[in-house]
Amino acid sequence: LKSQSKQLWRKIILYTKQMPPAQGDYYRLFAKQHFVNFMNEDDEKRVSFLLQKGNEQVNYIVKKYDLKPIDNVSFPAAVKAQKHDKIQQQEANSSAQKPSFSFGSVAQKVSQPLCGITVETDVLGQLVVRTVTSSLARQGVPAVGDVLVEIDGASVRGRDPATLTLTRGHHTFKFGRRSADGSASYLDVMLSHG
Repeated sequence: LKSQSKQLWRKIILYTKQMPPAQGDYYRLFAKQHFVNFMNEDDEKRVSFLLQKGNEQVNYIVKKYDLKPIDNVSFPAAVKAQKHDKIQQQEANSSAQKPSFSFGSVAQKVSQPLCGITVETDVLGQLVVRTVTSSLARQGVPAVGDVLVEIDGASVRGRDPATLTLTRGHHTFKFGRRSADGSASYLDVMLSHG
């Protein structure tokens, strides 16, 4: 399944290069975020389902933009070696950076703990739940990968997560969650701080 994931990513890169720059950037970032969100998925059936959905979405985009078909999605060995070296260098550089980390070329900022969770910015500028305390994890809400939308009715979209602060007491958090079929749902959760 790992090779199929890499093959899908290569297809996405090659097809988005054929698109107008704005649309190509949008679809590449959209796909990258989905790869990031599901990179720790270990259920083979779920991974197979996600790969199937990803390929369906690629086929839809190919038809929508009338893109040229690609036959070979493997990269030459020299390109693979260059990418491997670049990834190792990025990992070495990112291990020295706290509290940010690097994924690809996008530095992501991480919040201080907020009522038992931390959030980070994703490639689309959304605040995504990065960690959850064990007591919250047992409840299942919020979950790692959920998107923080509001705190106490105020939008947090585009905010730097390091600037999020809370007063003592109860706060209402609104989280967005996308299911495997692509549908979105929103969850209001009351959490205590301090």
